[in-house]
Amino acid sequence: RPPPPPRLGSLLRRVAIRTLKSDIRLPPLEREVRSLAFTRAHALSYNEIVSHVRRSLLLADWADPSHVESLLNPRQTRLAMEAVQNLREAACVTGVYPVHCFGSEMDETVEDLVAALKRRGHGHESATARANELRYPLTVAKGRCQRCDVDAFMPLVTPCGHLLCCGCVAVVGDESGRGVSSAPQEDFLHETRAPVRCPVCASPFKMQAPDPRLDNPAPRQAVPQDLIEIQPSYVQLPWKMVDALEAQGDSTKVEYLLARLRELGAAPLERDEGAGDGDDAGELERLAIWSRRGSGPPPKCIVYSGFRTHLDVIDLALSGAKVNFANIARIGMSRWDKDRALASFRADPDVSVLLLDRAAAEGLDLSFVQRVFVAEPLDNASLEQQVVSRAHRMGQRGTVRVEILAMRGTAEETLLDVQAELAAAAHAAAEESRARK
Repeated sequence: RPPPPPRLGSLLRRVAIRTLKSDIRLPPLEREVRSLAFTRAHALSYNEIVSHVRRSLLLADWADPSHVESLLNPRQTRLAMEAVQNLREAACVTGVYPVHCFGSEMDETVEDLVAALKRRGHGHESATARANELRYPLTVAKGRCQRCDVDAFMPLVTPCGHLLCCGCVAVVGDESGRGVSSAPQEDFLHETRAPVRCPVCASPFKMQAPDPRLDNPAPRQAVPQDLIEIQPSYVQLPWKMVDALEAQGDSTKVEYLLARLRELGAAPLERDEGAGDGDDAGELERLAIWSRRGSGPPPKCIVYSGFRTHLDVIDLALSGAKVNFANIARIGMSRWDKDRALASFRADPDVSVLLLDRAAAEGLDLSFVQRVFVAEPLDNASLEQQVVSRAHRMGQRGTVRVEILAMRGTAEETLLDVQAELAAAAHAAAEESRARK
């Protein structure tokens, strides 16, 4: 008789049924990217960190990858990744980028500006007066741009005494004629060509020749040396979210999420504006009634975010809107607390929303969920698939609808574009490999 292992293998080949994951037919999956416009408060917060990144790029020889301090330099990968992470987080919640300028540093900037204005024909008194006017906005890192007339965070001062935002200072004028362009700053890419004169008064800058030096062994182009060197240095503290209660009211994504949950019946309707203050018990009872479409319970929804700050803001917003939800991503939750919250979400028809982060999402079977809200584009496409597969898996009986929330005109849209290009390239490679076979 043959030994036991071959006999077992022969038996299994006759009776076992082999099913691949690719053979399983799941219900449809609908994925949609929601491009959202900023609220004013959120836009101002996001633009501050954009200004910080743009300023860093401009002062590193106009975004020259060869400059040793440029975020585009391969040796600065860690700082570049932190900058991208801050941009992505700032697109989700409002925050601040604290900066500080020492008095001695500002005194040096003012002295250099007085000297630069004198070289341009200003008298000592007028040059000193103009430099002192710019001391305060440069010290607090906030001022009014003299070209586009908008408030600027971390503005730059020109050697001719103009205060400009990071977008306007990068404008390259027409070399013919006076050289002052009237085109909006969005029409220019500061990475393309460094300006040779002030975009306000056309006063020429002192250009530094593209010769090798210690901080840039292979300069790409001539850069405005006096413009770069006259800028004050700031002590830059890490980006941080504002108070969670304040951020909750300013977050564009939180507003959209609450609106969608109300549409789905997973959140109570807002108070009527004309409702009176009488009969508090009746009012509370009215608010507790879900705005369902039809007679059935609202659909089960997952809300996922990879940022702890974003989940905290969403948690507060759902609580403030009297939404029945479960959160298994809170810091310090025990295993028993998570299991109880998950059981409540699974069994209670009125608990329609579940908050998840990456750690909490692993290994869960949520095949009863119909809606998945991914609160920001994820930097890893496989991670998004993992989150969606919590609901879109064996046992699912209905269509799973996924919404990816992305802020318009931000690093989030850029990330989605890169992922789409990578996915298209991978699909083309797979088709080519299949055709060869």
